Amino acid sequence: EQQIASTSQQIGSLLAEDMNSEQAANMARGWASSQASGAMTDWLSRFGTARITLGVDEDFSLKNSQFDFLHPWYETPDNLFFSQHTLHRTDERTQINNGLGWRHFTPTWMSGINFFFDHDLSRYHSRAGIGAEYWRDYLKLSSNGYLRLTNWRSAPELDNDYEARPANGWDVRAESWLPAWPHLGGKLVYEQYYGDEVALFDKDDRQSNPHAITAGLNYTPFPLMTFSAEQRQGKQGENDTRFAVDFTWQPGSAMQKQLDPNEVAARRSLAGSRYDLVDRNNNIVLEYRKKELVRLTLTDPVTGKSGEVKSLVSSLQTKYALKGYNVEATALEAAGGKVVTTGKDILVTLPAYRFTSTPETDNTWPIEVTAEDVKGNLSNREQSMVVVQAPTLSQKDSSVSLSTQTLNADSHSTATLTFIAHDAAGNPVVGLVLSTRHEGVQDITLSEWKDNGDGSYTQILTTGAMSGTLTLMPQLNGVDAAKAPAVVNIIS
Repeated sequence: EQQIASTSQQIGSLLAEDMNSEQAANMARGWASSQASGAMTDWLSRFGTARITLGVDEDFSLKNSQFDFLHPWYETPDNLFFSQHTLHRTDERTQINNGLGWRHFTPTWMSGINFFFDHDLSRYHSRAGIGAEYWRDYLKLSSNGYLRLTNWRSAPELDNDYEARPANGWDVRAESWLPAWPHLGGKLVYEQYYGDEVALFDKDDRQSNPHAITAGLNYTPFPLMTFSAEQRQGKQGENDTRFAVDFTWQPGSAMQKQLDPNEVAARRSLAGSRYDLVDRNNNIVLEYRKKELVRLTLTDPVTGKSGEVKSLVSSLQTKYALKGYNVEATALEAAGGKVVTTGKDILVTLPAYRFTSTPETDNTWPIEVTAEDVKGNLSNREQSMVVVQAPTLSQKDSSVSLSTQTLNADSHSTATLTFIAHDAAGNPVVGLVLSTRHEGVQDITLSEWKDNGDGSYTQILTTGAMSGTLTLMPQLNGVDAAKAPAVVNIIS
């Protein structure tokens, strides 16, 4: 009503006076400007706190600079409901932080709670935050928790060789000032994050479950400006130093007060810090993991006959050029097998088959392979089992013969029994463990079979004192190995 009356009075005066059109226009413009200024002042008075932080690190870069503002939406003497918004660019990532909070005030202390949504506009990571506050005159205590909302995404900041996601974590913070000298304050922060490769300090210095302690000092010559220096110390000697200049503007307060050094003490009181910003880590700390840049698949199992050459690599996928393979095949090579790398493949020559009481296990050998590219990236260590199959002896394609058809029964005459082993394709069969079935003269001596390695086997026959006809047949596992036996006459 007062504003309406004032406006009516101005209009009445205008009509009563003898004014020209220019004077009337000037009065109208003045009235409009006054109304706009009043509306702007009224809007700004409801705008709590705005802060611009120019952060300088050890390299004198401004990568930690940011803009924050807090807006009170509803308040009473005892309660304050507000929102806080931050825009910053950290580690070459543009990020925003939007939060809602509530603070409850008593004459001697304040307690509050807040919830935040943090989003990375550059890499599209998101996380949630929850915080608690407890303040008194010259003292602020707070704690924050950070919980990821998005999962693994490709990390172009590491050449897309890695994936990244927000790391879960928490922190505890304390800040205080000297009542006798409120211009000078101190800060202490402990923070903990979880993950195998967390970049708490830098993306190139990743650590497992890192923590850090930050100690800092700040100096406020007048409410509008604050200088600060912080030293952060982490695991394994990691550390960094930060310097910053904060410009904190409260639109509801006169600029003269914000430039008055005597007003600093009032800002340290509980009432004076009512619209102070929530203290938290607005930077989304990331956890990284290496992509599978080298993917190797082996043929498993590798099966075949003794002497066969088999390909071991089933598939190989690499982002960068292949440098080579690391092969572990000690047992296979000790058994007579061979492993040769040729280009992107690995060729395995199968060893001789072993005729034992446990042929399944005694003819199986492990081989382990890791592929490496030219940048040192390794594949997972893959294993394959090399299985040598029992030779398939063809009776009709194998033969046995003696070096002579007649021997003397003098207990020392000898002849060589030769067995030529072939499979159905005519290939020599090696590695056989043979026995000999003989009929007729029993007074003889037979040596052990000798494997000559080319599919031929030899045995030495020594006569005794008895004469007669002797037939000899090599056997494999109790079965005749040739179609017809060898025959020798032993004479007196």
